[in-house]
Amino acid sequence: MVCHRKPDGDAVGSTLGLAALLRTLGSNPTPMCIDPVPLQTQFLPGSDTFRTTVPDDTDLIVMLDCGSDAMPGLDATELRKAPLVDIDHHPHTGRPPTPRLAVYDIEASSTAEMVYAIARHSGWKINRQAATCLLTGIVTDTSAFQNTNVTPATLEASGDLLRRGARFKEIIRHCFYSSSVAKLRLWGIAMARMEQSPKVAGVLSTVLTAEDIAETGATSEDTEGLADFLKSVPGLEAMLLLTDLREGEVKGSLRAGRPDVDISGLAELLGGGGHTQAAGFRVPGRLVQTTDESWVINPPSRTDEPTAATKTA
Repeated sequence: MVCHRKPDGDAVGSTLGLAALLRTLGSNPTPMCIDPVPLQTQFLPGSDTFRTTVPDDTDLIVMLDCGSDAMPGLDATELRKAPLVDIDHHPHTGRPPTPRLAVYDIEASSTAEMVYAIARHSGWKINRQAATCLLTGIVTDTSAFQNTNVTPATLEASGDLLRRGARFKEIIRHCFYSSSVAKLRLWGIAMARMEQSPKVAGVLSTVLTAEDIAETGATSEDTEGLADFLKSVPGLEAMLLLTDLREGEVKGSLRAGRPDVDISGLAELLGGGGHTQAAGFRVPGRLVQTTDESWVINPPSRTDEPTAATKTA
């Protein structure tokens, strides 16, 4: 069971949910991710069983919640160790010609909702462990049923998972109301730096540097959920959060403030992707502040020359 790097609630929830379902069928699934499980989802049963590599004796690979084959962060040969099943709800502009069983549904709120639908269609037993994992994926990817990706099918699936024992209150507490002092300080820095675009009304942006994360004692995981929180400004059309990961990359998180605003095209233009209302990208470089106090992204080869960079706005 392979999910994308820097996993969110849907990646972890759908992976552990499917693993729990397959165990009831007598299989021996192994969850895999190259990055650690975020603190907010470590309460899920099985969160401590993730591996960082694909075992050599694998007989089937299931890739979950990955908008592209690059998202797991694996060498391409790793995904060819066994037959591949690809389950995902993101819009796709194209896939490599690697043989696979592709299960795509861009109308689904989350990959976890898709796993639930597969389980119901197949007549699998959904125990309390699987129900909690899958509901976590649905709740986090819909921002607790606030996003436009919520459909009647989403609410029906969530209701059924609750009936099957999913621990809804525990999910909400861990995923939305569990913050460290370091995380709150980091979010405070991002809010203090918020700026409105002088060229495009209704567009806000802010940045976080690797130094901000280190000085507050936070981690890169603590930025999860920040873009969704900041998009709550009344009259906002779009929100851009840039985070310097100190890995030679800058992560961009885009959120639309209105249902008629589509930010997925911009993310794709910058090499990323996602949904119309929530998308992201990564570009090589570092965030640098110029003499006029604006923030720019410098290419990796010119980190000491801000004038050569692209302005965040």
